Amino acid sequence: MGQRESTGPPTRLFSETTRATMDNSGYGSWRSISDPDAVSLSFGFPFPASFPNDELVTAAEALFDAEGDRALQYSGGEYASRLPAIVAERARDRRIDCRDEQV
Repeated sequence: MGQRESTGPPTRLFSETTRATMDNSGYGSWRSISDPDAVSLSFGFPFPASFPNDELVTAAEALFDAEGDRALQYSGGEYASRLPAIVAERARDRRIDCRDEQV
């Protein structure tokens, strides 16, 4: 199998907002990344149809019921400390070797 040829960023996967603003000076800095296959995650406009809105509302309501105002603090509440384990578990489910302390 040959090496994949890089043809630049996968603009077909970008949202309309991203494509419309990519040439603006504030968003064009991704071009300064040296690896041609790298995609900067320093900015972006996610594709709105991909948002799991119902699930996000349910999760937010459950979080505020459990933690109240603590949920909005930088340090988070009780559930914030559980996040690394959840992220690592999801990574392992995707066959990515990951330990909680690596998150």
